[in-house]
Amino acid sequence: MSGAGKWLRAALCWGLCLALQTALFWNAGRFAWLDGGVSLRYAEPLTLRQTERAQETARETRAVDALTFWTEQSGVEVSANGREERARLLAVCGDAARVTAGRMLSGTPPAAPGGCAVSGALAWRLWGALDVTGLELTAGERRYSVTGVFEDEALCLIAQNAADEAPYDNVELCLPGPNASRGALSFARAGGLGAPAHTVDGGALAALAGLMCRMPLALGALVLLARFARGLSPRAKRRLAYAALLAFALCLPRLLAALPAAWIPTRWSDFSFWQELARSAADGVDAWLALPPQSVDVAAKKLLLCQGALCAAGCAAVWGALCASLRYSVGRMLK
Repeated sequence: MSGAGKWLRAALCWGLCLALQTALFWNAGRFAWLDGGVSLRYAEPLTLRQTERAQETARETRAVDALTFWTEQSGVEVSANGREERARLLAVCGDAARVTAGRMLSGTPPAAPGGCAVSGALAWRLWGALDVTGLELTAGERRYSVTGVFEDEALCLIAQNAADEAPYDNVELCLPGPNASRGALSFARAGGLGAPAHTVDGGALAALAGLMCRMPLALGALVLLARFARGLSPRAKRRLAYAALLAFALCLPRLLAALPAAWIPTRWSDFSFWQELARSAADGVDAWLALPPQSVDVAAKKLLLCQGALCAAGCAAVWGALCASLRYSVGRMLK
């Protein structure tokens, strides 16, 4: 292959890398609604006393930044503009943004009882337009005012209700710090909610999506570092290894502070801890995949699957771009 052909091949590979890396960070941004949140799922609907006690505990202790109760109902009859459709209804009491997977196309999520946000697909079915903020619709036996439209191809709406207007069976908690899941369970006990049937750590999913963004960059850095170290003398290689260990030691406290406490071993040589950690992580993944199908979970799984595919493609593109660039550089040097 000629020099111009090798240069063009390397340029195309790096362009593909840039496009995939941009897509990775863009897709990771779509996990923002999960970041810092923990979802508690209950097998039975919560009583009004439980929801009121949890709200009182949240106000008194300030242990959570946001507390949201929600439930999902399928096949709810929705009517407006002389048209009727059956849609999925998410009845919410609290911060509706915590259960809004799609980005807002117009308006805002409902903040007060009597407001609702509709999906773009439902807006087109009922009104034939997306600019429907301020219009009204009837869902079941209640009437709502539309506050916004969010991106979703399914017929669904998110309605803001009061604490006594729906049998809520899911709770979203927004907690600061790396140990959000443990804090959520502690709050559930203190707030009278009881032990949930399932727990979904949204912060961990968002962190995993962010980690996938950096994997192609880390791969490229390791390949370049190995290529650079190949031509060094043994003494220079030792110095480079010491510098790398020093950099890792400086970054280690920050890395450990970002990890949940359960992930930090008491003894790094305790192999039983690592086995137990791997087993608990596998059990957590299995439990998340086996969750009863709800819209927010399906959206999160699709986003994570897309992020994994982009990460694999990004790593392959970085590898190909580096190989093409190094071959081109070696060919220039031989000439």
